[in-house]
Amino acid sequence: MPVVNYTNNHNLALAEFVASQHNPTGESHDLCRDTFESVLGQPGLDPAENCLLLEASGRIRGMALVFQEFPISRSVIEVMVEPGLSGSAEEVELMQRALARAKDLGLRVVHVCVMPDSGTGRVLA
Repeated sequence: MPVVNYTNNHNLALAEFVASQHNPTGESHDLCRDTFESVLGQPGLDPAENCLLLEASGRIRGMALVFQEFPISRSVIEVMVEPGLSGSAEEVELMQRALARAKDLGLRVVHVCVMPDSGTGRVLA
């Protein structure tokens, strides 16, 4: 399953993926989806360069979003994958690509945000 860069064609599917990971059902699902769509529109984020996706057969199965804080030389990376991919080689590749992006930007410190109860902590260890 390849890691690909975000394009505008991914917008709705990515927002839906994120919402489904945070709250699969219920009224807050729509709020989560709408909020994440706003995140992608933040000035300076450049999701085409800083959002990486795990995609299989046109379906998003994971994502890593690299936020840049140049004044303090820090990157904050948000990572989430479907539960079945937690700790997998695909998640490792996604994380490596996100870390490489932060390094390419010249950022020296990386903070990684992970979903609670995910296996991403094991990947980082």
